[in-house]
Amino acid sequence: DGSQALYITEHALDPADTNGESDLYLRGPEGSYTWLTAGATRGAHASLDDQPGLLTYDGRSGDFSHVIFGSSQELLPGMPASPTGAQLYEWAAGQLRVAGVLPDGSIPAGGALAGDAEGVGYPGFVEHAISTDGSRVFFESPDPVTELAEGMPRQLYVRIDGERTVDVSAPEEGVNDPNGPQPATFMAASADGSVVFFTSHGKLTANANTGSADEGANLYEYELSSGGRLTDLTVDTGDAAGAQVQGVLGSSEDGSEIYFTALGVLPPNADAKDGEPNLYRENTGTGEITYIATLSPSDYGDWIFQGGGEVDGGSPGALHAYVAPDGQHVLFTSTESLTGYDNLDIVSGEPDAELYEYDASGAGSLTCVSCDPSGAPPTAGAKIEQGAAPTLNSGRHMTDDGSEVVFDTAERLLLRAANGFNNVYEWERGGSGSCEAAAASCLYLISTGTSPGPSSSLGVSPDGTDVYFNTPERLP
Repeated sequence: DGSQALYITEHALDPADTNGESDLYLRGPEGSYTWLTAGATRGAHASLDDQPGLLTYDGRSGDFSHVIFGSSQELLPGMPASPTGAQLYEWAAGQLRVAGVLPDGSIPAGGALAGDAEGVGYPGFVEHAISTDGSRVFFESPDPVTELAEGMPRQLYVRIDGERTVDVSAPEEGVNDPNGPQPATFMAASADGSVVFFTSHGKLTANANTGSADEGANLYEYELSSGGRLTDLTVDTGDAAGAQVQGVLGSSEDGSEIYFTALGVLPPNADAKDGEPNLYRENTGTGEITYIATLSPSDYGDWIFQGGGEVDGGSPGALHAYVAPDGQHVLFTSTESLTGYDNLDIVSGEPDAELYEYDASGAGSLTCVSCDPSGAPPTAGAKIEQGAAPTLNSGRHMTDDGSEVVFDTAERLLLRAANGFNNVYEWERGGSGSCEAAAASCLYLISTGTSPGPSSSLGVSPDGTDVYFNTPERLP
């Protein structure tokens, strides 16, 4: 409601803040600021080796009473003297405490990261790493740098109520992986923190088939609400290498639906192609897996967060996929021709990326929302960009009911787009918004199409009432 906000700033918003480094502040409803990174004595926090500290905001509870963040600085007494990575802290109802605590009560010298903060897995990378009520915090330890340097496999944990920690990625009792412990990677979690999804090359359940240590991972689900039940969601007995899960596009808010890609052919989906990135939807309650389409390896921006790099011409950290909160709709890009449209660029001769929406309701349907309505081949691709904002839904490019989609393309899909630059469009399903029910779909230009430079979409409201975008043009 705008009454509270979090800031990372080098400006001292508290008189006691004299360190001149980046700090995390909470602005309350009255306009006052609380210095969250101050440490136990509210004094200037100590920097390790006299170096400026790394500070990352990783999430908050719905009411702002819990905030998690990473810091390489010694904010509290008793921290490891020379940690090789950042530690995970939690500000909870006015008190600062360590969130990255191992099950035995120790603080890992190798550091701890909220969710998958290094972007190894799910591109949201820390979305729902803290539950809405703040009672559950998911973290990986040690951090990837330490893991690579010291051969310590990264594991996934959950800190519960600031009092105890559970090893989420531990194998079931009696299960031993012949290849030894393998790294686990956070992929997604439900909003309430009752369910978490992660990938691992390790054999963690009795029915898991992961092949050798260097072959593809399996997708696991850990249910805290069921007393800690671990399930392999991608059991594949027909291939010696296993499911070979490549990544996750997203999940529903309640964790009942998840979308992922895998190189394996997961039964009963005989149309999937072995060794290629097949897009699947799984109902985690029933275990039913539905094959949607076979994508191209170049579509990896749909399921892998590329921190610090560019994905298919997008901005650093871009993600070209979005799952609706109820899990019934997924939006993604592909250079494959999935609906019969000829997407070979008439200039380059290479396939352009188009934007597709899958509707899981009923029999399921796949629609190309960015393909030229005239059927003419493209001169540019289409994209959505979900930035690196960790827990904010700033990357929403589809309404909750999947009836409206906002995207970018330099393709001249409507005559008014005459500037030759990237423009912002809105696609509507027939009978939705302003689109008449008799129409299959409607396409609208959101930016003017005459700006002196490219415009880009920032998102759409859940009901499609508002669209947000950037443009170099001064608008009324």
